[in-house]
Amino acid sequence: MKKEEKNKKIKGYIDRIENDIAVMYIGDNEDYKIDIPIKFLPNNIKEDTKLIINFNIDTISKTDTSKEIEEMRKKLMDNS
Repeated sequence: MKKEEKNKKIKGYIDRIENDIAVMYIGDNEDYKIDIPIKFLPNNIKEDTKLIINFNIDTISKTDTSKEIEEMRKKLMDNS
């Protein structure tokens, strides 16, 4: 059984920047191309910059949303 991952890191590099969009290649062999607005990247990003990208599951927002839904459900039940 595969271990559940709560976060994931991938390598990438900035190939070029075109009109405030960074063209990135990601993955162990840099096989995948993605375009990302430079406003989401560290300041002073430039071509040929190597990056480590972290993806984390947002468990806080999920919990907040669940609480909000439960509160709305309660209000609806109280008003019926």
